[in-house]
Amino acid sequence: MDLIKLFQLLLDLTIFDGDTSRLANASNAAVTITLPASPKKRWHIGRVVVGYSAAPTAGLLSVYENANPLFRVPVTAAGPTPVEVFRRGAAGNLMTVVLSAGGSGIVGYVNVEAVARP
Repeated sequence: MDLIKLFQLLLDLTIFDGDTSRLANASNAAVTITLPASPKKRWHIGRVVVGYSAAPTAGLLSVYENANPLFRVPVTAAGPTPVEVFRRGAAGNLMTVVLSAGGSGIVGYVNVEAVARP
C-alpha cells in the first residue's frame, strides 16, 4: 500500500461525515441507530458517544452485526460518555447500535461515528 492510500485510510477512520441518521435520543426507551446493509460494503464503527440526562438504571451500550452482539459495555453515569468501539462488520451486513432505556424520565442520547467502505 502506498503512503497516500495509507494516509487516506487513516483520515477515513478518524474523520467521519456528518449524518443526522446517526444521532438519536429517547425518553425511558432504548435508543437504536441502524446502519443499513449495503452490498459489497462493510460498516466501520469508531467512537460512539452516549449520554443520559440523569444517572441511568442499568445503562448498557450494545453493538450488533445483524442480530449478533459484537460489543457491550455498561454506562453508569449521566452526561456524555465517549466509547471507543472500533469494530467492523462483514460486507453486506447491517449493524445496530443500542443504548438501553435509562429509567423513568431519563433521556438517553447516542451519536455514532461510522463509515461504510468496500
